[in-house]
Amino acid sequence: LLQQLELADASGQKLSAYSTGMLQRLSIARALMHKPKILFLDEPTIGLDAVSKLAVREFILRLNQTHKTTVILTTHDMQDIEALTRRIILIGRSTAGKTTLCQRINHEELQYHKTQTVQIVNQSMIDTPGEYLERRYFRGALMVTAADADTIVLVQDATEKGSMFPPAYSSMFAKPCVGVVTKSDLASEHEISNARQYLKAAGAGEIFVVSSVTGEGVEALVRHLDFL
Repeated sequence: LLQQLELADASGQKLSAYSTGMLQRLSIARALMHKPKILFLDEPTIGLDAVSKLAVREFILRLNQTHKTTVILTTHDMQDIEALTRRIILIGRSTAGKTTLCQRINHEELQYHKTQTVQIVNQSMIDTPGEYLERRYFRGALMVTAADADTIVLVQDATEKGSMFPPAYSSMFAKPCVGVVTKSDLASEHEISNARQYLKAAGAGEIFVVSSVTGEGVEALVRHLDFL
């Protein structure tokens, strides 16, 4: 732990010689001695310099990704939230079901409304207007917006005839890409199969079939994304 938190070289020093950042990292090391499954952190970067903040954030990310430790923290530093929260971007044409999918994931009442601008939902989802995909001169905006996301989610309406996604579309983002077939409660098996093929051709890896109305497939999608 001391090595991972960059404290090994100072292990023989008295605590009175430790800086604020070193003491903060030492506190985290003590909390992890018994390998807890859940770690509660209260303002873990408060009072730290920029370098120490980066070290603490990187360690928390590694802890979560490598050991699957659930980290619950409180912070007033928005940079902590931005650095530690995994974020997805949903891309699809208008009425594909992006907004209602966000609402289902957040356990909100389903209320359709047209997404006019990029929306940040719960600090973890980026909902984009369908026009960004439908109009080629807007697609550059999707690339810029996707820079803030960890995973690309291509959303295909199962009842739609055809697809707006060009072949190998996901390759332009150079990030993990997941496909989501929506409106499974309204579509036939043949339509769902076609939607899968559209997403596969666009470069999506894992593909999930969901219904925001019934909740079908949403839990499996959230588990895979592992971002909440």
